[in-house]
Amino acid sequence: MASVLKGHVVPTFIIVWQWFAISRISVNADGNQKWQLTKSTVLQRSIHMYNNPFMSDIKFIYKDCYGGDELHAHKYMLATSSPVFHQMFYGDSPINDPVIDLSDISKDVLAAFLAFLYKDECPEDIGITFEVLRLTKKYETPSFDEACRNDLEQRITITQAFEFLEKFLELREHTMTEVCWQYIDRHTSTFFASEYFLKIQQPTLDALLARDTLESNERAIFEAVVRWADNQCSLRNLEQTCENRREILGDAIYKIRFHTMTESEFSEFSGEIFRVKLILTNDEVVYFHTAIKGKSVRNMKWDLSKKKREMSTYLERLLEGNEKGFFVAVFVLFIFSLLTGNELFTLLRLLIFFCAIGILYFWPNIAYKLIPNFVVKWL
Repeated sequence: MASVLKGHVVPTFIIVWQWFAISRISVNADGNQKWQLTKSTVLQRSIHMYNNPFMSDIKFIYKDCYGGDELHAHKYMLATSSPVFHQMFYGDSPINDPVIDLSDISKDVLAAFLAFLYKDECPEDIGITFEVLRLTKKYETPSFDEACRNDLEQRITITQAFEFLEKFLELREHTMTEVCWQYIDRHTSTFFASEYFLKIQQPTLDALLARDTLESNERAIFEAVVRWADNQCSLRNLEQTCENRREILGDAIYKIRFHTMTESEFSEFSGEIFRVKLILTNDEVVYFHTAIKGKSVRNMKWDLSKKKREMSTYLERLLEGNEKGFFVAVFVLFIFSLLTGNELFTLLRLLIFFCAIGILYFWPNIAYKLIPNFVVKWL
């Protein structure tokens, strides 16, 4: 009897165990049975697999990573996003090691990189964005900069634009660099007064002076360049002379548009009291005096065809991008106040409104001085 029961129980146990094992195939690592049925798009399924050990066939080790705390990934997903990963996993000599060591990368940066590959998600922190860019260069995923440009424009601050300009230039990341340049165009005087301006390299200064859209007059640009050159002289233990400044500036000096100054502005700079600070020779001073007066001059390295830099007005800024909504809201509130006030105050408010618009449009530099600092930073 016992032998008969044993003959029936054992096969039954095996069948039950096999059924249980097979049923586990349709259960995700997080315990959700048939989870695929709850995801209606490819992106949703991809997001579900982010850092998911289910079906994971590759792990990443990062800086200060402890055992069992690796980030999980999937060869197929990585290979469809990067030709470098494709070569690693499916090339002529595929790697067999299921662990990729990126111990020079922090967990936050690596997680953000994988989040982009799996979720099309851009990092919130600009510092992490920069480090992720390094990884996208290494693994050849150029879609990152285009996908995250709008997000970066929304999140980046003026200070961050100043700070990360050269870092993006170093990576030759043109899209991200242009975002920083646009902030500098709009806040040129703030950039000149910042610590970051004095720290930029000569090629960056050259690129800065080549821009047509800096919101600054040439006199302010000249003074900033002299301060930058003097700071470089101090760092190199050099005397602050015209010759040393010229040596440090290189060809960047030929990007300063002296010929767009007024006669009085340039005369003030070329006067005896200012000569020690000048970065021009006597012949060059005479050359520009003649050029400013509109007379023909002999050929020199400056491009006299360059026009005065085109400064955008604050009104134009308010009409750009998301700032348009702010301007419209202010205008609607103003109209509402007109409709609810008495006639005398309505006329006064109307007059003040159009005077303000006139100052913003025709005299932006005056408006810049009148607007409080916290408003300028917001703009």
